[in-house]
Amino acid sequence: MNLIISYPHSGDFWVRYIVEYTTKEPTIGPEPEDGPIGNLCPLGVDLSKDIYLESKRDGKNLDKDSKAIFLIRNYRDIFIRRTFEKVGEEDFLQKTYFEDGFDKYMSIVQAYDEFQGEKLLIYFEDLIKEPNEEINKILKFLNIENEYSNDFIDNYERHFRCCLGIYRRAFPGGDLTVYPGLVPVAIKSYMDDVMLYNSPILFGKYLTRYIELYGENSPN
Repeated sequence: MNLIISYPHSGDFWVRYIVEYTTKEPTIGPEPEDGPIGNLCPLGVDLSKDIYLESKRDGKNLDKDSKAIFLIRNYRDIFIRRTFEKVGEEDFLQKTYFEDGFDKYMSIVQAYDEFQGEKLLIYFEDLIKEPNEEINKILKFLNIENEYSNDFIDNYERHFRCCLGIYRRAFPGGDLTVYPGLVPVAIKSYMDDVMLYNSPILFGKYLTRYIELYGENSPN
């Protein structure tokens, strides 16, 4: 089985769209009600075929014979977007909304680090900012090479807008935006400190791109 493992709102819906369009085979989401995207939009998917890719929210009990894509998104984007709708900045600092999700987020990073099967690490920000390169990595990893994969790259903007429209209808309030610049400095520092204190080794290996170490030259 081909798998994609990611924390919620990290872009797995977009990867599933890419796979369904280029293979014309169905994928499934992490929840029972998350059926093939081909149910939501006429992508030419043959829904009678076996599931080509399954989306999961954790890396537990992975079959080492599976091919696994691990999709990582900036934890700042994820936790700010999911919690600021419920609490203000001061409450965010005082309560445990970030800590509640921290373990689940880091468990996915740890699962990638420990997985012994074929695996591919994709950063959501790269997938959005450098789509041709990252999409080609995904297609090559999944052995997808056909007329539809070439068409997808040639018509990337059209597909991106189509997927965004489907996603917003299926998940009202959802978005694919990269916006770390909107996160208050105090919140950034707070989250970075929690990450570094609790998982220094994993953070150093996979997440240093998200911490501001270089002032105006920071990758964020």
